[in-house]
Amino acid sequence: MSDKFEQLSAWVDGEQSTTQVDDVKTDVQLQQKWQDYHLVGDTLRGDEILLTDKSLLESIADALDDEPTVLAP
Repeated sequence: MSDKFEQLSAWVDGEQSTTQVDDVKTDVQLQQKWQDYHLVGDTLRGDEILLTDKSLLESIADALDDEPTVLAP
């Protein structure tokens, strides 16, 4: 994860009091990560989620496909 994404994640988690707000306003990648982080948080809290972004669903499926299979006894 890049440093800018780590800083954004810390900000979303309330672990960092400031961030480069202007960067979030102008950086499409940061905007997407912002949405992703909030979607994950909403899901973990059990909030009702309406997914309409097919590319997001595809990226989640791709990420799951890339995860290693762990076999535990």
